[in-house]
Amino acid sequence: RLSAHVAGMGRARTEFAAAVRARSPLVIRGGCARWAVAKLWTDAHLRAAEHDTPVDVQVVTPGAELTGVAGEQVVVRLRFGDEFLARGAAEGAAEGAAEGAPSGRGSTPSLYLAQCELDELPVLAREAPALPPFCPRALRRSVRRHLWANRGRVISALHYDGYENLLCCLRGRKALTLLPPTAVTSGRVRPCTAHGLSPNHALPSAEADVVTQESEDTLMLEAGDCLYIPEGWWHQVESAPGTLALSFWWQTPATLALSPDLSDDACPAAYALRNAAADLVRREQRRLLDALSSRVLCRFFKKSSKSPNLPRLKSSKSPAFKTPSSEALANVLANSHAERTLKGRRRMAAMLWVSCPRTVAAAFARLAKKCGQKIIAELIAHLDPRAAFVLVTKLEEDGDEPCDCAQCRRGPSSSRAGTSLSSSACLTDTFELLAAAADAELPRRAAGHDGRLWARAQPLRSRLIALAEAYADKVCSALVPRVLGLGGRRIQ
Repeated sequence: RLSAHVAGMGRARTEFAAAVRARSPLVIRGGCARWAVAKLWTDAHLRAAEHDTPVDVQVVTPGAELTGVAGEQVVVRLRFGDEFLARGAAEGAAEGAAEGAPSGRGSTPSLYLAQCELDELPVLAREAPALPPFCPRALRRSVRRHLWANRGRVISALHYDGYENLLCCLRGRKALTLLPPTAVTSGRVRPCTAHGLSPNHALPSAEADVVTQESEDTLMLEAGDCLYIPEGWWHQVESAPGTLALSFWWQTPATLALSPDLSDDACPAAYALRNAAADLVRREQRRLLDALSSRVLCRFFKKSSKSPNLPRLKSSKSPAFKTPSSEALANVLANSHAERTLKGRRRMAAMLWVSCPRTVAAAFARLAKKCGQKIIAELIAHLDPRAAFVLVTKLEEDGDEPCDCAQCRRGPSSSRAGTSLSSSACLTDTFELLAAAADAELPRRAAGHDGRLWARAQPLRSRLIALAEAYADKVCSALVPRVLGLGGRRIQ
């Protein structure tokens, strides 16, 4: 149930504070209509201000919806003005030309800039407001700003956010469907597993029915309007062509989320339980992998202590390893692929676990260069769920801050293996890593929308995600019953 729509700044501050306390969505009509960026951020200004800044962009298949499920997203890195906005203009023209067609679908993939950290665009970050005028100033220290932009029509998945969200539509329009956190307990929403890689999304098969049945909870956000979406509320967003929006995210105290004074719809007990279960499983996964690394690598490095390509242990009793070099990791990957034994799979998982993301990316590129592109597909095809989970976890880690490993000290352009990666040196997207390992021309071909490259690497990425999810399911099925006192087996 939505709070009353607010028009004008006079009541906006009071109504916004009341909506946050009640954890109820609120629409503020004209809340950002008078912002300077609403008029300043034309296409020409955006292209001139950030013409060569690299950003991560999602590639949307014409006529398809963004499911939000891990393993089904394609992300490429493009220059904001020269590539993303320039191609977006061509998409807008193609969208308008195809609007009268019976199918309503074009043949060119659509580009979607989703939740781009505004700090990645320094010029726009200086121009944008630090906080909407109706928000309390105390939020200024913790708020995070994100930019959303699309040329073609884009429909996001039904999902919830783990933070408070204030969505401000600067241009275009957005149609949103909102459901309370209790939609899960009532059976109206069937979410993905809480311990998986997409815990805040609904199952794709359930989205269409939910949105159709709950049409009374749908609202239209016009240019200049703002929408407050409380933490844990399910929402699906359909963005019209040419939409530009800013969102402000901030965390809330856990005591507020679990306050017994709130209404049944506003108190997200199921949401908090899902977050707790997911955190518990993640901690157990890391504990098991730390124990595996300590147990397996101690024995392995004792036998290989004379090899110059392998890292040395600080202590035979300590699990703290020096980060392996990319050459050492590539050798372990090749040997494990050739052996295909349980000992080899454990060794590969342990070696990946103690490596930094930059080293992992460089090792795969080195392996592809040394043994050929085909070995990458074979390696992924024979990965066990534990090694797949480790690889996905490494790719999701933040590698912008270099560690003390040799790969980070040399830098991204010190070797040919490094230059075959993306401009960010550390590949945080699984698909991008697999494509880079299979093809040394990733930056040029990804920027050119080479569908053949995506088609070749996408099955590998989907299999890798499925294996990682299987390992998370295995840990959860053993851990959660044991924590609740219902028994449960141990994970080796």
